[in-house]
Amino acid sequence: MTTKRLSQWLPSTEGMQRFLPLSIYIIFVTCFFLVPRTAFTDDIFSEIRNVPPSAPLFLNIHGRGLATPNGNVDRPVAALLSTLSFSKNEPILFVTNGFHTIDKECFGREITECVISLAAEETKLIKNIWKRDFSLIFLTSAQLAHGDIEAAVYSTSAIKDLELQASALMQIANYHINNQHFSIGRELVSEGLSRIKGDRAQPYLKAWIFALSGHSLAKMHMLSKAKVSIDTALSLVTKIKEKNTRAEIYALISMAQMELGNSEGALDSISTALTYARETGDPYLRALAL
Repeated sequence: MTTKRLSQWLPSTEGMQRFLPLSIYIIFVTCFFLVPRTAFTDDIFSEIRNVPPSAPLFLNIHGRGLATPNGNVDRPVAALLSTLSFSKNEPILFVTNGFHTIDKECFGREITECVISLAAEETKLIKNIWKRDFSLIFLTSAQLAHGDIEAAVYSTSAIKDLELQASALMQIANYHINNQHFSIGRELVSEGLSRIKGDRAQPYLKAWIFALSGHSLAKMHMLSKAKVSIDTALSLVTKIKEKNTRAEIYALISMAQMELGNSEGALDSISTALTYARETGDPYLRALAL
């Protein structure tokens, strides 16, 4: 799908020491939920394609100007279609004097929105493109969980790698599906799948997207198409060398199979995921997989 068509949902529009605090922010946000964009240019193509397969797959930009690597600020996010209505969650918690683990700037602010904005600020500082892209996937997930669809669309538009962007598109598709916007959901799933056609995409990326699409299609009761996506993901997962990544993909497949009504297949997939997780040698990667 062309960039022009993509603009229906996405507006036109980096080291490692910064990645850890960003992850901590997102994990913090997730804990609170548990309680009640761009074709490649030649100079960056090789760097983006070297996303290590062992990189963990699971990972609200409220200030609308997201700094690019050259220091410029992207154009403000375009207004979404006025015909769609989006809800925003009620505030969960406010920071008090006794809350010493959050930066002082969060004092007296709605905690989830504040922490997501801190994560967005950290994302601006990541110079490595693929690390920044993965961080934006995390941001998209948090923003959608917070009900901020506009910020999630903006974050997705900032992802440079079109294949990685597909995973964020799938998350947005799922958001729309959950809100009964099935036509938008179907189009976004189709767009995400179009990003991984051909032989350039790595097996783990393809399996990741097919597993996510299977889940979304099953939610829309497109059962035959969902089964095709799930079966494709299963055929691709065996091509992934890293055991921790295999574990994560099998876990995603299990969720899709359960949504499809295949409880036996889901149990088999999650058992396989646990097996590969336990066989992962590195404790850090093993813990992430688990």
